This record gives sequence, structure tokens and C-alpha cells, in this order.
Amino acid sequence: MTDQASSPRYIFRAIIPPFRKSTIVRDIHRVIAPHLEPGENIEICAVFYSGSLTMGYGLIGAFRAVQRNRGVHVYYTAVTGGRVLMAEVSWRAQRPRGLVLDDPRAGASLRRLTNPARARHVYAAVEYRGPSGQQRKLWYDGLFKQEVGHQFLGLGIPEPDGEN
Repeated sequence: MTDQASSPRYIFRAIIPPFRKSTIVRDIHRVIAPHLEPGENIEICAVFYSGSLTMGYGLIGAFRAVQRNRGVHVYYTAVTGGRVLMAEVSWRAQRPRGLVLDDPRAGASLRRLTNPARARHVYAAVEYRGPSGQQRKLWYDGLFKQEVGHQFLGLGIPEPDGEN
């Protein structure tokens, strides 16, 4: 088996990144799997960003968007029965860079900072607090609104009244 980081998959991904949710979820499982303990399973997963991604229109707008987005960190995040795992991946090709967070699930919390994301390419912010007191402001888009809005960390972020 070839090394994950040098796989031809990432050459192709640099040209056409994954856009279907099922493909992204499969990638999260593939990236997080080496860090799981025996018998540990992923219960829920999502993609978070260190900032909201910029969309560009026209040639100049697209160039500026790519330049800005290069500084945004992408995190594949998974919650198991006992841990919260977060692996950083490259922005464009989703090449794994390594595990950046391995917290016990007990004591971890997620709090909404903005209105929930409603659609793909619409971003919302949440604050993650780890058991050690560390804080991270993370962004997600509407692709993972169900997971983040209702299920992530088992705590859920309640939707405004009258919405499911």
C-alpha cells in the first residue's frame, strides 16, 4: 500500500476537490481511522475551518479568494464514544497533515457564535472548548448543518424555535 500522503488521489484532488458529502465523510473516516483505539468507532464527523472561506467572482476575484483561502486551516473532526479528534488537512487537496486535537469527550463543549449555516458556502461560527479550557473559534458550512446543529459532541446546538 502506498503512503497516504503521496497517493495519486491527492494529485487529482488538487485539480478537482471532493464536493459530495458522502465523499468527504469517507475521507474523514480514512484520515481519522489510524488514530482510533481498538474497538473505538466514529459516531459523528464534520469539517471545520479556522475562518470562513471566500468565494471569488471573475478572474481577479477568484485569484484573491484563492490567496485568502490558502491561510485558512481545514480540520476533519470526529467524535467517538470517549474522544474528540481533529486532524488538519491541506485546504485544496485535503492531504492529511496530522492530528491537532485529541481531547476526552467529557468536558468538551460546542457553543454557537453566529446564526446556523443554512446552505453550502454559507458559513457559521462555533466555539469549541476543550476539557483543559482551551478555546477555538471554528467555522462550518451548511453541508454539515445537520451534524453540527443537532448532533455534534452529543450536546447539540439547539436550532431557533420552530426549525428542525
